[in-house]
Amino acid sequence: MSLTPHERNAEATSTAMWEGGVNGIMTLIPSIGAVYLAMRNSPWFMSRTNMQSRTALAIMPALFIFAQTAVSLNQMKPPSYTWVRWI
Repeated sequence: MSLTPHERNAEATSTAMWEGGVNGIMTLIPSIGAVYLAMRNSPWFMSRTNMQSRTALAIMPALFIFAQTAVSLNQMKPPSYTWVRWI
């Protein structure tokens, strides 16, 4: 494990992207299912929403969870300079 800031940044970014992607996909599946069920069973929903709003209702929860997870995981603590070799 390296403690250089550049390698720590790459590690933190990679972890945040992976966790955000996994959580985003786990949110995307039920949100698409909910919109599909609403389109299939609710004439009120079909008459009052257009394709753009339905797409937003399906995709935006997953994008929010992706961003929230990535930001919460990527809050790096300051590096511990006691472990850095300056030689």
